[in-house]
Amino acid sequence: MINAEKEVGDDEAIYELTGDFNDWELGTAYFTKTAEGVYTLSLDEFSGSGFKVIKNGSFEQQYGANYEVNMVFSVDTAYPLSPLSSDAGIVYTDGKTYTNVTFTLTVDENEAATLLMTGTVGIEGIEAEQDAEYFNLQGVKVANPENGLFIKKAGNKASKVLVK
Repeated sequence: MINAEKEVGDDEAIYELTGDFNDWELGTAYFTKTAEGVYTLSLDEFSGSGFKVIKNGSFEQQYGANYEVNMVFSVDTAYPLSPLSSDAGIVYTDGKTYTNVTFTLTVDENEAATLLMTGTVGIEGIEAEQDAEYFNLQGVKVANPENGLFIKKAGNKASKVLVK
């Protein structure tokens, strides 16, 4: 979900996310204010090597990497952003693809910001039926399981299945 039609108001700050995921294009990924000093942005998918948070539509007012903290931004990590600056560094990510992503930006009265991303890595959990292997309970591989209890191995998951 990307909401792209916002205007900067006189009394309200507008924050947006820009980076590899949207080719650094402003005006495509705005945060929504959810509480005083708290803003959220939801994306169906997020990937890329870096990003910045922009205030009021200008690269002159950007939050970026806080070089005092030596870390790579990833899911479920609250990341302190550098103060508003025209030369804020790119926040580098772990390069993974995330789905169902929510960014939560918290900005205090002194303009200090923290960003938290939650989401799911890639599309784990989808099993391709053609990749499944079956074994009997003695561990012997079975090409065509029929009637009985078997061990099904698909990818890195194994489960017991009852075939009727």
